[in-house]
Amino acid sequence: MPWVRALMSGVLPGASVNRKSRSGRPANRYRRLDINTLPKIRMDVLKIFNNGFKELVSVTPPDSKISSMSSIRDEDRGKAPGIPKANGMWIGYSWHNHDPSSSDIEHWLSFNANIGLRSGRFPGIDIDVLDESLAKEIEDIAVYKLGRAPRRIGLSPKRLLIYRCHTTFPKKTLRFETDAKKEFLIEMLAEGQQYVIHGIHPVTRKPYTCEPVLDDLHPEELSVIDEKKINQFFCELRTILTEKGYRLINGHAPKEKHLLIDQKSLKGDPEMVSAALEVIPNDTSYDEWIRIGHAIKAALSENEEHAMELWVLFSQRWLHGETEQDFIEDKFRSFKPPYSIGADWIFQQARGHGFNTAAADFSPVEEIVSDTEKNLAPIKYSEMALTWRVVKQHRQNFRYMPECGKFLYWDKTRWRFDDRGRIPYEVGRLCSEASAEALMKMEDKRSAERTATRLAGGRTVREVIGLLKHHQELILPAAMTDKDSWRLNTPTGTVDLKTGKLNKHDPEDLICKSTSVGPEKMECNNWMRFLKQATLDDGELIAYLQRLCGYALTGSTSEQMLAFVWGPGGNGKSVFLNTVTKILGEYATTAGSEVFMSSQMERHPTELAELQGARLVVASEIDESSRWNESRVKSLTGGDPISARFMRQDFFTFTPQFTLVIFGNHKPQLRNIDDAIRRRMHLVPFTHKPKVVDTGLEDRLKEEWPGILSWMIKGCLEWQRQGIHPPPVVQDATKEYFQQEDKIGNWIDECCVENPEEFTTTALLFSSWSRWCQNYNEHTGTKNRFSKRLVERGFRREQDRSSSSRSRGFIGLIVVEDQNDASKDHSN
Repeated sequence: MPWVRALMSGVLPGASVNRKSRSGRPANRYRRLDINTLPKIRMDVLKIFNNGFKELVSVTPPDSKISSMSSIRDEDRGKAPGIPKANGMWIGYSWHNHDPSSSDIEHWLSFNANIGLRSGRFPGIDIDVLDESLAKEIEDIAVYKLGRAPRRIGLSPKRLLIYRCHTTFPKKTLRFETDAKKEFLIEMLAEGQQYVIHGIHPVTRKPYTCEPVLDDLHPEELSVIDEKKINQFFCELRTILTEKGYRLINGHAPKEKHLLIDQKSLKGDPEMVSAALEVIPNDTSYDEWIRIGHAIKAALSENEEHAMELWVLFSQRWLHGETEQDFIEDKFRSFKPPYSIGADWIFQQARGHGFNTAAADFSPVEEIVSDTEKNLAPIKYSEMALTWRVVKQHRQNFRYMPECGKFLYWDKTRWRFDDRGRIPYEVGRLCSEASAEALMKMEDKRSAERTATRLAGGRTVREVIGLLKHHQELILPAAMTDKDSWRLNTPTGTVDLKTGKLNKHDPEDLICKSTSVGPEKMECNNWMRFLKQATLDDGELIAYLQRLCGYALTGSTSEQMLAFVWGPGGNGKSVFLNTVTKILGEYATTAGSEVFMSSQMERHPTELAELQGARLVVASEIDESSRWNESRVKSLTGGDPISARFMRQDFFTFTPQFTLVIFGNHKPQLRNIDDAIRRRMHLVPFTHKPKVVDTGLEDRLKEEWPGILSWMIKGCLEWQRQGIHPPPVVQDATKEYFQQEDKIGNWIDECCVENPEEFTTTALLFSSWSRWCQNYNEHTGTKNRFSKRLVERGFRREQDRSSSSRSRGFIGLIVVEDQNDASKDHSN
């Protein structure tokens, strides 16, 4: 097509290139075009408009002639909104409140206008970055924080991500620069702005690209964002950019103010800074917490590792916010010089809490220590000796996991991550005991006081904690935890799922997860009444659901199945799965249904990484137009290793060990129904809607959770005896679903007759298939794909040897003119 060639060359149809006007100046390359010569342009833009993107804007083309009465600058051509006059000159217009019609759009396109989109309802993340890897990383962060989005590119590697919102908000901007003083910009284009989505870029003179193209999308398919999500995204971005050494230009006090302060004057004695921080209560605001972090880093700028340790210990006492160590450390790394406060400011804050600043205010006289004093108990009270004391007392209760950099402690039921500072507390207590011991037992009073002071200091605590991280008796690799998929940990004991027996908790099992409740033999009248009502008292279906829940307790994927619980709203699907998920506790997780649906946009691997270690994965909220991602469903249910990664971390490989259950009101489309999909798919019907909705049912079911867990364990034993064994109602529903989705089979039934002796060319078969798809609004696909699907159904591909054309085709299938002919041939 001419327009395709034009896109490849960057020259529009009807445009003259390198042609001189009579005045000797280059002729206008973007002269008015006859709209009849641009059917592809019109179709694309009008389709975008008809899909629901109504807030389109006419934008001046790059080589447009600006009217002398207009305020549009020549350098803004190609991105500034404007409309053409009859004489071909361009002027501005009230695009903020102009709702265009399709005729407006055709008029704009006839003058070769660029087309923009108002960003009030469709905000865009504009990544104005010329570093390819950095631009891609910022895009990854946006997708992770805000959701997937179409990517529009004009001048690569710059890019813009398109979202939608329910409530408008003002724009937000983040500027930063490199050491070379090169400035970059990330901007949230929002209310009162627009961006080009179609046309020619003013610099590259090539068309803007959008992946996926907007004419294939509807607004409701875009990810929804709000101002809260935007603020979280920019906060994450600031942290990452500062970690990488970029200087933020906005959002900080002027640099000159800090540069007036000698950074060396902010330094202080590490021991004094540590002692001062110990008396300062951490009950202030977030902003004050950040100020203390800046001061610590300025005071100990020559030993950032020590500064980090002080900051973590101080932050763990914070009463008003996040205390996760990763968050604390990430925040500390984001602090960059120059600083305006340091050690003196810390001492000043500590004075109000009884801190004696004499040692800080006056330089101490260097102490003369004899050799005898230097050798007093150097081993007994060393950090290594204290580390062995901790290990001796707590070797049964403490572990350290290097992969995540966290301590664990045994809480009598499982190994739990120490997110509340229990290990630092125990180390501090032991160091305090050693300090008191030294003060009492050491004969030299002067040395005793000095040793006692050192032992009770925060630095000693930190160094002992650091040594514990490398002690071999405490190391617990992540791969060693939760290995036995036949053990189910509960608050009352560990269930052996092969026998159903409840055993005592044992730290040697190395289990980190737990269900919400323990099993208990009890009547579950509400649960059984609910199941009977939801299934129309189908005993076989209830028994199947029990086996399905029991299978989900294990880490087995032997059934290689996906349970799709389907039915209209209000029929108990959510109650059933919410109850099971909450009972399983840390063994279950939820995922967005889009993880398992086909998409034109690349999915972030974090979605898969978050499924690692789960035994039950539940997804919901399936859109009516959704289509299964068959290859992903097969890989996640087939027991094959898959690769994934968390945000800003390396890829890793894990083998899925979960049962996948998806529920929804709509049935996703299937394009390729092969044996693997037929074997995996279980469509579980929940089609009975109660006359009266019981809004308090889930709360009453919570009282029966222990009994329901016992019911699930019995289901696990039953599954081991007979397999998952779907009942007739599930088999029939699944078969009907496959028949509905078997487009090739339906086409054969309606348009063809099977005859093992007859030959039909591929061209004729594909032509009939294409017409059928057009009539039913189905996806046609390529001829190669069509041929492959016929081969999969058992038809033999041959070459026509009876004619000179030697056309390729298939044996066994004849195309008939209509359904009546097909029926007649079948009867014959």
